[in-house]
Parts: sequence; structure tokens; C-alpha cells
Amino acid sequence: MKVHQIKIDFNVTEQIKRFVYVYILEAESLYLIDSGVYGSDDWAGL
Repeated sequence: MKVHQIKIDFNVTEQIKRFVYVYILEAESLYLIDSGVYGSDDWAGL
């Protein structure tokens, strides 16, 4: 199995910069895992 880590930068506002990691697992099938942004579970009201 191969694991690829991809860092995606984005801006919430001009002053607030964030990033998220996504992972691609390469085996017999491909899987994409989005780890989300720290604290994003609070945004969803969870």
C-alpha cells in the first residue's frame, strides 16, 4: 500500500489562514481521507 499526504492551504478570511491534510491510500482500490480542520466539528454544531 502507498500513502500520499497532501496539504491544502486555504483562507477563512484575509487574516485567518488554515490548512487541511488529505490522504490518498493506494492499494487494490483508491481511498481519499479528508482529515478536516482542527475545531471544524464545533462549526458543524457537534
